[in-house]
Amino acid sequence: MLGLINLPAAATKTLEVQVSAVTDGDSLRAGAMRLRLFGIDAPELAQKCQSAEGHDYACGIVARDRMRELVPIGTDLQCTHLDTDRYKRLVVSCKNNNGDIAEQLIAEGMAIAYRYYSHRYVPAELYARENRLGIWAGSFQEPYEFRRAQRQ
Repeated sequence: MLGLINLPAAATKTLEVQVSAVTDGDSLRAGAMRLRLFGIDAPELAQKCQSAEGHDYACGIVARDRMRELVPIGTDLQCTHLDTDRYKRLVVSCKNNNGDIAEQLIAEGMAIAYRYYSHRYVPAELYARENRLGIWAGSFQEPYEFRRAQRQ
């Protein structure tokens, strides 16, 4: 796999997009374009996590809903296209008026830093973990492990 964080500037492209749908906690649509946020891995829609009190909750739905709050339908975003994944989604880094969307989600504990691709968001994840925010308040299976278990 590519080390996406090290792509030369010539390999990136700036996109101005308008959000038409929020697919889940790390994916959006802008018209026909399917966008996957770079460096982030949010719980899957079917995934359950445990709260600090030990109760199961739909953390994938919570992450998606938080993404919807951060980037409601019709929101204009500035994105940098970094790559295209195997599902033909554009892998992007996007900003809203409050900054980097992926960093916001991770810092709130709605997703984890996807270290396989980048360490860019590790500080935001450490902040959420240390402050027991979102999924870090209880326990959870890392999203990529959840996906792997679902395939078996």
